[in-house]
Amino acid sequence: MKKLLSLLTVASMMAFAVVGVNAEDTEITNDGGAQATVTKTNESSYSVLIPKAIDLGTATEKEFTVQAKGNIAPNQTLSVTVGETIAMTRANDAGYSGSATAELADATWTGNALTSEYTSKNGTVTFEETKAGSYTGTAEFTVSLQ
Repeated sequence: MKKLLSLLTVASMMAFAVVGVNAEDTEITNDGGAQATVTKTNESSYSVLIPKAIDLGTATEKEFTVQAKGNIAPNQTLSVTVGETIAMTRANDAGYSGSATAELADATWTGNALTSEYTSKNGTVTFEETKAGSYTGTAEFTVSLQ
């Protein structure tokens, strides 16, 4: 009987011991207070508008605009770049080889520069071909968050 009583006593003590204190909690055993750190993380987000087409018409140079808006961390930078060389083809002339140039300087935004409204950066495309014809090429834009 003593053995059974001892086992029941040990079992009941173990049941109460399981309700322990989480190692990350602050235990207060007397009058007093404590502090708790409150945290939250918002992921960076942004939107960039790239021109769908840049039509030079009959001009040799054309300005274009890229726009960005968003909410990024203060230590991050959003960058938009464009490939400097654009391979151009001429309609009905398989032997033609020419290229346009693109420039987009300072198209970067820091965390504090982006807002919920679009802000603009300007660039230019230059194509100095003088031969008659219809020309087409593709400007390659890259957007990155660093």
